[in-house]
Formats: sequence, structure tokens, C-alpha cells
Amino acid sequence: MNLENDFEPCNENVSKDDLRLKKEDIESKNIFKYHPNIDIHYFKKVDTKNKAYWLGFLFADGFIKTNKGVPYRVGIDAGIKDLWIIDRFIKDIGVNPKYIQNLKNRFRISFCCKEIIRALISNGLIPGKEKSNNINFPQLKTRELKLAFLLGYFDGDGTQKTSKITSGSKIFLEQINKKFFINHKIEIVRSGGPIDGREVNGVAYRLALGSCLFNEMLDNYKDSLPRKRNRFKTEEERIESIKKNAWNGSHRTKFKISSQELEELASLMPLYKIGERFGVSGKTVKKYCTKWGINIPIHGSWIKKKEKN
Repeated sequence: MNLENDFEPCNENVSKDDLRLKKEDIESKNIFKYHPNIDIHYFKKVDTKNKAYWLGFLFADGFIKTNKGVPYRVGIDAGIKDLWIIDRFIKDIGVNPKYIQNLKNRFRISFCCKEIIRALISNGLIPGKEKSNNINFPQLKTRELKLAFLLGYFDGDGTQKTSKITSGSKIFLEQINKKFFINHKIEIVRSGGPIDGREVNGVAYRLALGSCLFNEMLDNYKDSLPRKRNRFKTEEERIESIKKNAWNGSHRTKFKISSQELEELASLMPLYKIGERFGVSGKTVKKYCTKWGINIPIHGSWIKKKEKN
């Protein structure tokens, strides 16, 4: 089919704007030659968890290639063990699986589609090589969409069996810290070697999302990368597990707890509450905190934490 024949002859009644729109319409039709089922408007409005999840994954492991500064191709990469993610993306967006590239140690699907590229850029995905260092958290209307986006990002740039995500953009992680009331320290990761299985040059940043938020992400969106769906114990489950380990047979021994376990509990509840669970006084708990150099949270910080959540 010769799409150029769809152009109407130029006449006095056709403005330059009309011709430009007509040309763009013809260019957009070209994508259907290669990807007949593609939804070119998929990212125009990120209003479902599926779309938010893919936007997050694209922020982590996607790309928009440029030629002389002009964006022209979008795609995602996935490791050999994660071909599942490519298959899901193809199915949801409507991309032709014929164009999957089997590279040395990963798979890639990429395509040219101006509508999708424009929509992704408008949603905050940055074209070119500087994407990772300059991303910002996108404007999403609901918490459910934000959680799905964050899970998509984790599946791309998160560390399996932890709740940690890595980014070249410290601002991006600071925004996540603030939006979800995490208040965790952002670590600096200097490269010169692999970070979470990939070579990274320069400086990157890492943030632990925490078990509560991570579990909420899993509950909110069920169709994420299977190997990274590692649910963490809730605060209450961790407390009960620590408490159980303090028993010796049918009776309670001394205040038997490791410094790591006490530090974890001290971040979750007042010292007197810890003492109640272990049959000792709050003063005894405080003595162990001092002995092991554990910082005792300011009075009332547990209440503020719950109110924020």
C-alpha cells in the first residue's frame, strides 16, 4: 500500500497546519505495517495499573533512542531469565513478537512510534543516555497507580530478595522517600564494577523501600515479575518471630535477643512495649540498647510514623 497516495492535492483551501497533521497521520500509519496490533495511544493517559507498571519498568530498563537529538525509537531490555517481561510487554502494548532481538546476554524489543514516544516523554521518560540520572517521579493521580509504577521500577532496577531500588537520580529517590513517608537513608553506590548484576559507571544511589510498602506494592498489583515477588514479614510477624526465638523450652530465660533484633524492635515500638513482650522492664531494654550502642528513637516517633502511613 502506498500511503503517500493518501495525500490530497495541495490547493488554496488546505492550510500548512492541515498538511502537517495529514503527514503525521500517514507517518503514524506506517507503524501498523510492522506491528499490526499495536496500541499507539497506550501511554497517552496512564490511568490503569498495567500502564503505570510498564511506565515504571521503562523508567528503569527502557530507553528512547535519539538521532541528532531527535527521539525516534523506544524499547526495553530484559535479562535472559526474564524473557517473561518481554512477552508481557508485547502482549499489553500489541508489539509484534517477530522483532524480539536475542542479544548476547539479554533480549530486547524496540520499535519506532512517534505517538508512544511523545506520550512517554510527556509522562517523564527522558530520551537519550542521560535518562537514568535525570528522571523524576511522574504525576500519577492515585496511590494505586503510584504503587504499580514503583513496582514496575523495582522489577527493572530493584534487588531481588530485598526492597532496595537503585537509580542514577538522587532526586527521584528523594521524591519516593517523601511521597511514601519512608524516611530511609539514601545510600551512595560508587561504580567501577557491577551493581545488582550490571556494570555501572559513575555514581548511583540506592533506597530501601521497607517491608510494609513493598508488601503493599505486591498486594496492589499481582502481575509483576515472578522471581521478584518476595513477600516480607510484617512488623507484627517479625516481632512474633523474634519473641518466639527468646523462648527456651517451656519457660522464658533471660532477656535473650540479638543486638540486630533489638535495634529492629526499637525502631518499631517504645522500649517499655518491648519489655512487656519479653517479660522484662523498659529499663532493662534501655540498658541493652546503651550496651550495644543502639540509638533510641525520640519519644512519640512511632505514633507519627503510624499517622503518616
